[in-house]
Amino acid sequence: MVRSCVEIPVKIARILALALLALIIAGNVLVKSVDLASPFNGTVGYTLLALLFACVIHLCVMPGNWAMTRFFEHPFLRYCGKISYGLYILHYPIIHTIGTKIVYWGLTRWPGHDNLAMTLSMTVCLLLSFALATFSFRYFESFFLRLKSHPAPSEPGQPGPAIS
Repeated sequence: MVRSCVEIPVKIARILALALLALIIAGNVLVKSVDLASPFNGTVGYTLLALLFACVIHLCVMPGNWAMTRFFEHPFLRYCGKISYGLYILHYPIIHTIGTKIVYWGLTRWPGHDNLAMTLSMTVCLLLSFALATFSFRYFESFFLRLKSHPAPSEPGQPGPAIS
C-alpha cells in the first residue's frame, strides 16, 4: 500500500492480511453466521474484507512475491477473467430460473434433504453459467473485441475514430 511515497513492507502486509483474515473468521464465528446480512458482516465485516483485499492486491503487485503472482496467473483464473463478463451477466438469470426449479424439484423428490437440493442446484447453475459464458465469449464477445483493433473508416467531413 503506497500513499504519499510511503511503502508498506511486504512482511507487514502479510501479517496484516493474516490478522484481517483471522478477524473476519472470528467475527463470523462469534455471530454464528456467515450471512452477508448478519450484524457483523453488514457493518465491520465489509470494511475488514476491503482491507484484506487491499493487502492481497498490494502483495500481488510488489516485486518478488512469486507465490501470489503464480496463483493469480494460473490458467484457470485467467480463463475465468476472460469469460467474467458473461458470468456476471448470465449467472443471475440462470440461478433464478433454473436454480429455483432444481431446488423445488429436489425438495419435493427428497424431503428433508435441503442441503442436497441446494448443492445440486448450485452445481448445475455453476456448470451452466460457465458453459454459457464460454459460448458467449467465443461466439459473441470476441467478435466485438476484434472490432476494437479495427476502427471503422470515417466518412469525408465526419470526425475520425477517437484516440484512446
